[in-house]
Amino acid sequence: MSVLNLLNTKVVVGVGFLYVLAHLVGRRRGRRSLPYPPGPKGESNCYTGYPLIGNVLDMPQSKEWETFTKWREIYGDFVFLNVLGTHLLIINSLECANALLDKKGSIYADRPRFVVGGELIGWDRLLGMSRYGDRVRSQRKMIHPVVGTKSAVETQWSGIIERETRKLLNDLVTQPEDFLQLIRTAVGATILSVAYGYRVEDPQDPLIAIAEQGMSDFMMVTMPGNFLADLIPICKVQCVLDFVTILSAVFLDHAVKHFTRHTRTVAVLRKHLDDFLNIPFTFVKKQMATGTYDLSFSSQKLAEDSTPADEEDIKWGGLALFGGGADTTVSVLQSFILAMTLYPDVQKKAQAELDSVVGYDRLPNLGDRDDLPYLGALMNEVLRWSPVVPTNLPHVLTEEDEHDGFFIPQGTVVLVNAWGILHNPEIYHDPMEFKPERFLNDDGRTPEMDPHNVGFGFGRRRCPGIEFADASIMVACAMILSVFDVSKVVENGVVVEPLVEFVGGISHPMPFRCSIKPRSQHALELITALN
Repeated sequence: MSVLNLLNTKVVVGVGFLYVLAHLVGRRRGRRSLPYPPGPKGESNCYTGYPLIGNVLDMPQSKEWETFTKWREIYGDFVFLNVLGTHLLIINSLECANALLDKKGSIYADRPRFVVGGELIGWDRLLGMSRYGDRVRSQRKMIHPVVGTKSAVETQWSGIIERETRKLLNDLVTQPEDFLQLIRTAVGATILSVAYGYRVEDPQDPLIAIAEQGMSDFMMVTMPGNFLADLIPICKVQCVLDFVTILSAVFLDHAVKHFTRHTRTVAVLRKHLDDFLNIPFTFVKKQMATGTYDLSFSSQKLAEDSTPADEEDIKWGGLALFGGGADTTVSVLQSFILAMTLYPDVQKKAQAELDSVVGYDRLPNLGDRDDLPYLGALMNEVLRWSPVVPTNLPHVLTEEDEHDGFFIPQGTVVLVNAWGILHNPEIYHDPMEFKPERFLNDDGRTPEMDPHNVGFGFGRRRCPGIEFADASIMVACAMILSVFDVSKVVENGVVVEPLVEFVGGISHPMPFRCSIKPRSQHALELITALN
């Protein structure tokens, strides 16, 4: 038998062995006699799913939030599955999410282990992905006074937000067809300035490229299911970690080639993360050494007599600001453009309000927010219509628990179906319709539930930068609508319908076409006067 065939045989045997162990791990019930929560059982009628693989065949391949929503009609507010030995709890109601993740936050605040993306590459040190403990509490405490309050955002960062949004307006005049990338660049430039005091003067800026590469890597290596080592519980035992890591990249006759490619890939991804973590931080330190630097999160914290240990936390704090704010804000603004393309009547109402409050001779700013209720309702509807993270970030239960008469094992991965809650007809009238009016109290009606209660997470892992995100989104939406009309593309007299499709762990609309033009000659002059 050749060495290659021997390796292939060992791989197949190893996979089978790991599946058996995973199944045994998944069957352990502890001491409780309560039943598991309801969920798909599989034709074998075993405790949850098929032998060895559990509910793998029940899991959707795409748009999982839609499948989870359908399961609510069958199984109720929470659904329990076993995926290759990993217990998974899908929460489909706000009441259940609050009862578990908020009221029992001390045992539901952990994150899953990401063996490859986390421990091998290093993303497990990022705030949003870190296991819950002193490190998370310390970083949240560091970030909160900088971007976690309305007053901090308005007094320290409104100027940066408005400056970078004005640059976006200029770019949209000359390159409207590139609006998706222009939004990404503008948001990235805003957060680089807030986190590091770094000013982006060119869309091709190398630091923007480093940041975008870092976020692309992050989404790839933390996407559930991309690596075998992240799926099977026994794979997370340290003694078999190296074997499983190889196994993630090995496939039969191409074993040696894939192993080589895998090790190279890990090294490259580590280098990308190292650049993303250290290059902007080094920039801040060099600027501070000269005595000339812009105010930023990093410069504020470095000025506080920081120790080497503090500096490491500051590095990851800056990265957390970018990681938590960049792609999420991009998601909302891209979805906003899509909504304006699809719903011109909504756009006209928002523009009429802006014209009435702001007028035609200046751009709106953050100080106008309280006088623009329809615009605020429009922003809320975008958040509800296309939630940034449709299933929220996963939580992990650190102790066994019981809820509503059911047993939930320690180590269960918990997902909140945010999309399902935000499209629940028991909470939102006509949930599939885009209706900002649902959030207004006009004519004495009671506004429907604020989507911020769902879309920004729960409990001790709720997003610490909500105020900064809201300010960035408000300024961008207000400025764009005040000077541009967004509409469907017309070619040769034929209207081109935009694609309405959302993809990704952080949801983004699939690339679509739209027309973005200045509302008037006066609007164009107002934009160009910004140069």
